[in-house]
Parts: sequence; C-alpha cells; structure tokens
Amino acid sequence: MSQLILSANSGSSSLKITVFEIDSDTSNNDGVKAIAVSSISNLSSSKPTFSLKFLSPPTSDATADNGKDEKATPKDEKEEVPEINDHKSAFEHFLDRLKKNGLDVGRISHVCHRIVHGGRYQKPTEISEDAMHRIEALSSLAPLHNGPALSLIEACFALLPESQSIAYFDSVFHISIPQHISSYAIDQKIAYEKGLKKYGFHGLSYSFINRKVAEFIGKDASSCNFILAHLGSGASICAIKDGKSYDTTMGLTPLDGLPGATRSGGVDPSLIFHYTSSAGRLDQTATKDLHVTEAQQAEHILNSNSGWKSITGTTNFGTIASERHSSPPHALAWNIFVDRVIGYIGNYYVKLGGRVDALVFAGGIGEKSANLRAEVVKKVECIGFEVDERNESAGKEVVEWIGKNVIVCQTDEQLEMARQCAVSLRHW
Repeated sequence: MSQLILSANSGSSSLKITVFEIDSDTSNNDGVKAIAVSSISNLSSSKPTFSLKFLSPPTSDATADNGKDEKATPKDEKEEVPEINDHKSAFEHFLDRLKKNGLDVGRISHVCHRIVHGGRYQKPTEISEDAMHRIEALSSLAPLHNGPALSLIEACFALLPESQSIAYFDSVFHISIPQHISSYAIDQKIAYEKGLKKYGFHGLSYSFINRKVAEFIGKDASSCNFILAHLGSGASICAIKDGKSYDTTMGLTPLDGLPGATRSGGVDPSLIFHYTSSAGRLDQTATKDLHVTEAQQAEHILNSNSGWKSITGTTNFGTIASERHSSPPHALAWNIFVDRVIGYIGNYYVKLGGRVDALVFAGGIGEKSANLRAEVVKKVECIGFEVDERNESAGKEVVEWIGKNVIVCQTDEQLEMARQCAVSLRHW
C-alpha cells in the first residue's frame, strides 16, 4: 500500500487537514492525489463543527471498525462535536473518523505542518525537540498561527509516534528578497541580533500560485514576473521577479501591509503608544511609564480587534461587499481595502520595471469576489490590466484568464506541502 501524507493548517480556533496518497500516475505533476479533506471550526466555542469529505476512494485493505470482516465504505460527515475542545482532541477525532471509514492510519508516514513564521529557517525541517523550542520562541511574532500549530505537533507526536512531522514555513519562500528591501532603517547590529527584518508570509500559497501560473502561461518559472495578490481574511501581495519573491507586503510579522478581517495592516508605528489608555500623549512621560503589558495589549488590538471587523462589526467580507452601497462603515472598510491593494500593485509594477506577465488574484476574497477584482483592476487599468466578462464566471478551473494580463488562481497550501514532501527524497 502507498504511503499517506497529511497536510495540516492550524488556525487559532480551526484546523484543516487534507489526506494525500502518493500517486504513481506519472502524468500527475504534483506527485500526490487528495483522497479526503477535513475541517474543524469553532474550536473555542461550545459547539465545534467537524466535517470530513472523501474525494476519491483510498487504496486500502482496511476493514470497517465495527468488529466485522468487511470493507468500509467511506462516508462524508458534518456534525457538531462538543467533545472537541482543542487541537489535540480535534486531531484525535479526525483520526478516529478515518479509522471508522476504513482507512489505515498506520499508512500515514508524514505530517506536514504549515508554520507561518520560521524566523531564520531557510527550508522545511523535520520537527525535533529543538525545532519545537525555536518555533515556540517565534509564537509572539505570529500569535494567531504558530501557537496552534505547536499544539497540533504535540498531538501528532502522541497519536502518530511512527510518523515524521515536518514544518513548512511560510516565511521561507521570501528568503530571496534583497537585503535593501527586507531591512528596516534601524540600528543594523540590533536588527541582526534580534532578527528584526521583513520575513513575509503566505509563502506556501505563493509557491503554489507561482508554479501553477507559470505552467498555465507556458513559461519557465525562472523567467516569470508576477504580482500575486493573496486576498483573504489575512491578506498580502507579493512581487515575483524572475520566479522568486522580490518584495511582499507583510513584514516582521503578518500584521504589516494590507488590512484584514481582524488585523489593522500597516499603521504609523507610534500609533501603538497612543492606543493604550496610559499613553495618550507621545511625550517623555507617557513613553517612560508605558508598561510591556500595555504594549502587548495594543499589539493584540491591532492583530485581533482591528481590520474590517473593527469598522463594520463583521469579519465577513461578503457582507461588506453586499452592503457597501447602503452602509457608510461597510463602504469605508471596502474603500480602505481597495486603496491599499491598488497602492501595492502600483508599487510592485514600478519595482518590476513594468515587465509583468500577469496580475494574479487568489485567496478566499481574491478567488470569490468578482466585484472586488473588477474594482481593483478598473483602478489599475492605467498600467495595462483589464478584466472582461470572464471575471464574472471565474472559479471553474485552478488557473483562468479573466481579462488582459489578469488571472485567478485557486491556491492550495495543503497540496503544496504534500507535493514538496513527496518530491523531496531526503524525507523518505
């Protein structure tokens, strides 16, 4: 039986897992095929929701987990599971449902974990005790993701002791960013000692998009220049020069750059002093008495209680899009987002010297919101981008043209991890 790879994406209150099987079909450039996807949401609530969907029958000789010597027929599931209260119990329930559907979890050889912030890591790494400590030390720089990922890693060690857990870092894709772009204008000795630089994120998504779009337009990736817009509840844009990341909107942490559902995006750095109640005035007295806990509180506000949620009361961008014409707060959130997106597109167009093979939309908003794509592209028509009637019907293919030099790509971070795992011989 072929080995199985799990690709896991841990959020603060969610867990997404895709089960992949090594594919012997040489026509499959990815080298793996997805056989099941699972999503566990609302982990912080009293009624977490579990779903499991089988995409293709697994190659398995496992029998049903019902005491009878018979083949199990996989069944899709969606239910509330009050017993799930954290990432470990969610993963335990997931494995239990796989077994009850006839899939032998002993075939799981590798678990790929999406880790948002990898610090100085420059490639995927098998997770050891030392790696765990290093990832934990970076949790303050990606509080919505690194912590939950560590919880899942610990669960994998306990529940799948024979499997290898591998960390795939979003920040690794951006190690190609030139020093003058990744550096901040601060004391460089302190910056180096503390690792204070632009890291960039959404790297697994950008790796997938970059590869798929290059294949789609029939060019070698190393000769492609793209502006890639991963727009979702967490949003960023990346400039691709000669197939590599040249600049991206997120910085030291995912907080910088574009606003998101709960993140403020880029703000004046001194805003953090004014936001806390005891530092309302930026003078020597105010900053002298600013406590670390107050700075942490302000950072929490900018990460978790800002973005379009703070303006409209909702994190649902679809609601913002539909109500922007009748609600001033929704219009403000929409206009802020569009303004920041077009600003970075123009910035990167200039940085790439006007040589851009395509502007690519991806992510939950980028893939689903035809209205957002239309408005953004309308505002950047002056630099050669246009959408046509194909914009309204996009979503049928992984990669599609929707106008002049504009593409939509359905990104897949889980597939990108599994593909990299399958083709990297050192993991086997």
